[in-house]
Amino acid sequence: MALAFPSTQWTLVRKLADPQTREDAFQALCKKYWGPVYAFLCQRYQSADAEDITQEFFFTVMKQELFQRADSTEGKLRSWLLKSLNYCLANRSRSQNSVKRGGRVKIVGLQDEGLRMEMQGIAAVATSPTDAFDKAWLNNILHNTLEALSKQYRDTGKERLFEALQPWLIGDQDESSQAEAAVNCGIGLANFRVQLHRLRKRYSQELRNQILDTLENDEQFDEEVQRLFSISRKPT
Repeated sequence: MALAFPSTQWTLVRKLADPQTREDAFQALCKKYWGPVYAFLCQRYQSADAEDITQEFFFTVMKQELFQRADSTEGKLRSWLLKSLNYCLANRSRSQNSVKRGGRVKIVGLQDEGLRMEMQGIAAVATSPTDAFDKAWLNNILHNTLEALSKQYRDTGKERLFEALQPWLIGDQDESSQAEAAVNCGIGLANFRVQLHRLRKRYSQELRNQILDTLENDEQFDEEVQRLFSISRKPT
């Protein structure tokens, strides 16, 4: 039997209905999803305009309570968010006042210059706005996976070990320097490799959790993984 995991993002959506949790839940959703929206818009507009329209989109989402209208039975937040973005752009009036940077809604994350540049880079090599959105979505999942793992190690006082292991987390890296990394961590090479094996297992599990967080049920997991895998294989 497949393991069931809590649908964290859909849980956040449901918290929007409660006035006491609405603001925090909305900002948490914005923090998670502004990147793909911004990358999509950077493929169509200049970066400054894309930033303004990102603000405008999330203001519209908040004002019209679009998150609250999201149907969890449709399954994927990725598909729903892209559909909502296209809908808002299609109905965007040229005379509508833009919600400028620093306006009525501030999107957590847009102030991060490094992440903004990363999203602009994704948009620059994407073949279409949708391709930029998809690539940014995948990037977001991978980033969140590493952040969650980093926190787990940090909370247990093993941040230094995580930083030492991370270069060998994905892919086949040169193993000759593992001995030096092990010495820097104060452990033997054999133990270092055991710790690396454990980290890779935790990474796989956390990546699964991050994907399941955006689905209403785990029955959609295999389909979503195939979709994300196809995104990762697209040429840039």
